[in-house]
Amino acid sequence: MEAVKNFLKKYAALLPPAALLLACVVVFVLIMLLNGNLRAEIDKRIKAASEVRSLVSQTPSKNQPEQEQVYQAQHSKDAQTIETLVVLTSQRELI
Repeated sequence: MEAVKNFLKKYAALLPPAALLLACVVVFVLIMLLNGNLRAEIDKRIKAASEVRSLVSQTPSKNQPEQEQVYQAQHSKDAQTIETLVVLTSQRELI
């Protein structure tokens, strides 16, 4: 016991810096551990944000059904016109 008291008296001035150093090492280790988790979380959120952006760019407009109906109506009209021309063309050959 006497040796411990003598050691503490002799090196008492080194105890506050040693405690500060120990606290800094603990904080540094915690930061390094949290940094990996934080980086993984950031990467995960960046990936989710890019997926949302791609989905937003691929989402059709709300007017697309009407536009598609107009396109299909025009296509149907063109098909009917072609069919009529085919019938008329074949009738001319018969005359």
